[in-house]
Amino acid sequence: MAEGKQSKEQENIESVLHLLALTERNQELATKYFDLSMPEQRTLLKEAEHQNFIKLNCTTKQQLFKLLQDFQKTNEQLAARMIRLVAEIGGETAQEILMYYSSWVYFNQFEYIEQFLTQEQAAVILANAAAWQEGVFFPRYAHWLIEMGMEDPEVFCRMRKLCYNDEGNNTQMLVAALYLHCVKPLGHPAENDKKEGDPELIQEMTAYLVESLIQKIGGLFHEDNMPQASELETLQNFVRNAKIKEPIPDEIWTILSGRRRQDNRPSLQFQLSFQSFLAFLAIDHTDRLMSVLRIAEALDAMTVQNLPLSGCLAVGQDWFDRHILALETNLELPKDRYIYWAVAEKQTKILERMAVKVPRVICNVYENCSADDKGYLLSCIKTGNPKYFQLKKTFLVDSYRRTAAGEIVAGYHTFRESAARYLLGEIEISKILPCVGSWRKMYHLSNGAQLQNVMAYGEMQIYRRGLVLECLQLNHIYFYDHWIDSERNHAEENTAWKHKDAQQIRSLLAVLEEEKVPPQYQIEFLGNAYFGQINDTVEEWLQEIAAYHKDWHNEWIAASQSCFVPARILAICVMGVQWQEFRDELLACASESSKLGREYLREIYIAHPDCEKGILAMLKSPRAAERSMAVEVLTNWSVKQYREALTKALASEKTKKIRTLIHEILYINTENETKSLPDELPLHKLIHEILIGTWKRKLSWLPLDTLPTVHQKDGEPASKEQLAAILVSYADMKELGLNKEAKSIAAQLNPMETAFYIKQVYDLWVSEGAQAKRKWVLYAAAIHGDEAVVTEIYAQLQYWAQHLRGAMAAEAVKALALSDVPTALLLVDQISRKFKYRPVKLAASKALDYAAEQFEISREELEDRIVPDLGFNEQMERVFDYGTRQFKVILTSSLSLEVYDEKGKKLKNMPAPGKNDLPERSKAANDAWKLLKKQLKTVITNQELRLEYALGTGREWESSKWERVFVRNPVMRQFAAGLIWGIYEDNRPVQTFRYMEDGTFNTVDEEEYVLPAGGRIALVHPLELSQEVLTEWQKQLFDYEVEQPVEQLQRSFYRVTKEEKEEVELSRFDGVVINALSLAEKLQNMGWYRGEAGDRGIVDTYYHADGDRRVTLHFSGDDILPINIEVVLHGAFFEMIDCEDTSRFSVCKLGDVPPRYFSEIVLQLAKAAASSTETRRDPN
Repeated sequence: MAEGKQSKEQENIESVLHLLALTERNQELATKYFDLSMPEQRTLLKEAEHQNFIKLNCTTKQQLFKLLQDFQKTNEQLAARMIRLVAEIGGETAQEILMYYSSWVYFNQFEYIEQFLTQEQAAVILANAAAWQEGVFFPRYAHWLIEMGMEDPEVFCRMRKLCYNDEGNNTQMLVAALYLHCVKPLGHPAENDKKEGDPELIQEMTAYLVESLIQKIGGLFHEDNMPQASELETLQNFVRNAKIKEPIPDEIWTILSGRRRQDNRPSLQFQLSFQSFLAFLAIDHTDRLMSVLRIAEALDAMTVQNLPLSGCLAVGQDWFDRHILALETNLELPKDRYIYWAVAEKQTKILERMAVKVPRVICNVYENCSADDKGYLLSCIKTGNPKYFQLKKTFLVDSYRRTAAGEIVAGYHTFRESAARYLLGEIEISKILPCVGSWRKMYHLSNGAQLQNVMAYGEMQIYRRGLVLECLQLNHIYFYDHWIDSERNHAEENTAWKHKDAQQIRSLLAVLEEEKVPPQYQIEFLGNAYFGQINDTVEEWLQEIAAYHKDWHNEWIAASQSCFVPARILAICVMGVQWQEFRDELLACASESSKLGREYLREIYIAHPDCEKGILAMLKSPRAAERSMAVEVLTNWSVKQYREALTKALASEKTKKIRTLIHEILYINTENETKSLPDELPLHKLIHEILIGTWKRKLSWLPLDTLPTVHQKDGEPASKEQLAAILVSYADMKELGLNKEAKSIAAQLNPMETAFYIKQVYDLWVSEGAQAKRKWVLYAAAIHGDEAVVTEIYAQLQYWAQHLRGAMAAEAVKALALSDVPTALLLVDQISRKFKYRPVKLAASKALDYAAEQFEISREELEDRIVPDLGFNEQMERVFDYGTRQFKVILTSSLSLEVYDEKGKKLKNMPAPGKNDLPERSKAANDAWKLLKKQLKTVITNQELRLEYALGTGREWESSKWERVFVRNPVMRQFAAGLIWGIYEDNRPVQTFRYMEDGTFNTVDEEEYVLPAGGRIALVHPLELSQEVLTEWQKQLFDYEVEQPVEQLQRSFYRVTKEEKEEVELSRFDGVVINALSLAEKLQNMGWYRGEAGDRGIVDTYYHADGDRRVTLHFSGDDILPINIEVVLHGAFFEMIDCEDTSRFSVCKLGDVPPRYFSEIVLQLAKAAASSTETRRDPN
């Protein structure tokens, strides 16, 4: 076993030495240095010749970096030797290999290599990454180096000696600038925060930096617009002469004319920023560096972005503030562009000064700003030059108001001017009410950000009227984000948040009333908002609305008859809270057509038995909806008590749906007796029974005469009525699911033609907007469709989830779970474990329970179906018959497919059908082959997720069921053989074993093992193994060349420390700074969800829910949709369902969290935070 591992390591070492392309001398000493049979001989490295690794091609660098990562995982001693060797030979260019991905995201790789290097070696590698990273992140590397240099500036001298790149000197320039930044300038007043430097070295570094920057002036121009040699020399001499108090000469302006930056090419942006950054770092040492900035600024001054100034600012705000007056004095900054830049960078001190210095210019800039920038600039003018603000107040405020109003209505496609005039108070609400219908037809996002800004800047009229416009357009997102406290503080008393929400809802109602919004529009908005609410404040909404508008009577009655469904439903609910006042009106609503409205009405009727007389009268109503309602309410009250009334109703009922409902109630759900349904009807009678009534109206949207022909199994064409009966069976279902009648009819038909027929119906439904009232099509398609239909439904549900149709996506998942196609159940299971949109993910989990119930099997039995055998026998073989020839396909241990002909010859792929093959059979076999490849890919993805979940949660199988799933199934057998399993007692492994390819079981000592009957089996977590056992298992898999399908033995694990056991907050990641987009992507890919938005639309939590457990991570917060900013992580809290109140979670001590669950959560957070290189701890 050990020999196999050593052989692999030696092979990797030889690959490293080959790829590095070392000189003969370096090759010789590297071979000696990598001799693992000898102690590490670091003295050998001192004999190395310097080499420039930048010359290696990208593929080679990538291969070397991959080998280093392998060493890091398997043999840290080898990793350390490789890091030290490459750093010694390559100097700063070692970064090209050791940090191949040289972006900020991979700073954690630097932290790893740093531990094996000297301070100067690590620092020069980081400096190289900063100096050659053409992106926005390079200053951050430098900040780390500045902090180091402030302690010991001499480190930069040692770093210079490690710069071996003979093709570029960016790194040397950065090192020189950093050194000068960290030492006191010669002849300069003492600076307490800097150390004295060697005068000769300071002069040498200054001269080197200046001359290098002079030579790189040409890099500020695009190659298509490069100055001539004589012009370039003139620019260089301008810097050398350094007459910064004199204006830039005309000849310089002539050279620069027409060559100013006009594009966003990364190379030019980098040069402008980088050279300005270097010059500004060492600005105190020579005026010539100011001249460099003057050239750069003259090239870029006409852009708002102003990269030279941004490069200066990147050194740090304190350093920038200390030198800003010198920059303003010596750089010929166009004042308007300078102010634009200061607004963009939120430089308050500059703007306050400009408000005094050039108030007219700042007013001109102000006129062209956005509303948010105007609000900010207005505050700067107000504080910087109060007298001027008072003089121009009317103009400034009016300009801001008009801009803010214009931006709020910018998305309005009609009556935009009317909306703006209303916001500004020029017209009253009555003038805009005729526009509402048109506005509601348009789609636009919430104006939440603009409204928050105008409120922050004190424009309450625009703010309040902006709220009214949101209300009139039924846009409730802003109100959830900024009015309703949807972020629950579980540390509060159970009713504290309810009181807070009640106050906020009353405030909202008061605004709408004070702004004179007519009741009709208020009710429509509140109804739309009420039924979009997703947390547990809905009852508070009803109580507060009813109490606030207790004087509304006719208004609620009118709303209950509205054409707008949410208004009707809200009216029904509010009237239900006031039953005695609205009893008769509520009974008159019994024919309500919306599903949700009927559900609320039914609950209201059921809660008030005093309406019995009215409900009994409904049984005789000419309206089917009222009769159906009466049946449902009476059934809920007591079938036994109302049996006689229901029996009479059944005798006279003509509507099949209601007749079936009553029939089921009387003969199946009777309280004290069970009777059998009549024998199954003959097919023609069954079809006739289903189609009684208005079936043609129900299917009028379908062109039944043009749909594909379907044949019965005997070859006769199926009638239009027979196919229609299948569709109507689903259309009539009260609760959609498996339909025995439809199955019975479809069993007589050609399944392939039936699938194609149902696909056409599904495609027509989708093309017409997939109306919710016809969602039964989803179930018909999923249940009777084939693989092609399943694929289309899966693609469509993803589209719905992304485009605000989460409810329909959830319905599609539920339908897919009922499909007989093996892939369908796999996809539903996959969604239940990993899906971006949480409501759909939760729906998938419920769908599996629902499917088990519909199939009348247990959830465990259903999960066994999720693992299809894909047609392979126990020898992992499957035969494809072309008629005249056959092909054998073998499923290999690596889960790939191999094809063999009848002579046993291995083929590259399955051959296409030939002219001598039987056409139908060969086509079917070839199609089955294509489907197999597709299904196998889905199975592999799904099972990797399932096994990852099982490993993380500790899921256990009874031994016989484990064997059925993992041994007898040829697909799962291949997964099982790559993993380490355990026999568990009391949640602890008492024995570990591995499934061998020959069908036996082995222990860690390679002794044969017999599974105990009734034993509990689970995937072993490395946390549960001693270091000795873990190492032995790793060796065994390595020797057998087993590659694990999921990370198990190499998995990082974490334990609760002694200090943490009594704590409720996990603070290991507190203060970690990370990009918000990176954090969102990583956490959401691991099954975390963003919390709900709080004040100002800020989201400041992520949570991970696992049944009765939950973890909440707090952070500094970002926008509703993650944006490209830095955020700071805070603490994480583990919660368990409260035993006394299962609707609530209670925070628990870290010592009480199950160890495996704790380790997995910390692992996920560690992965999410891995890209961070900065910590900002809150002193409070």
